[in-house]
Amino acid sequence: MNKTLFLFILTVLAGCISGPRAPVIRIATDATFAPFHYIDSRGDPTGFDVELARAVVIDAGFRPDVIVLPYDELFSGLLNGTHDLVAATTGIMAERQLTYRFSRPYFETCQVAVVRTGITEPEAIIDLVGRKIGASG
Repeated sequence: MNKTLFLFILTVLAGCISGPRAPVIRIATDATFAPFHYIDSRGDPTGFDVELARAVVIDAGFRPDVIVLPYDELFSGLLNGTHDLVAATTGIMAERQLTYRFSRPYFETCQVAVVRTGITEPEAIIDLVGRKIGASG
């Protein structure tokens, strides 16, 4: 009986021992573009970009820490060490590729002009003179 009790206690205590904690990877987002990155009802950053970044970081054996910054600080923060990764909708530009490494694109979009039926589609910027223009995004 004592041997069984000893093995039980040893098993329970072994489950209480934890190994070293995984290093933290700081993920930065501007949280301004739902559903890709935004602040949820609890005040936490979330969205497709954020959750994908979290999953990749965890899968690589690290602990994610998501921070929210203004967009204009996302790239400079990579250089100065404020954070390790950016999870925000952004474009891959040749100029940025000289300084930063990008993943393969996982979402692509395009820009279009939308006009009422029966209205001639603009072919050049001059075609917009005198028209009311709205923008979204």
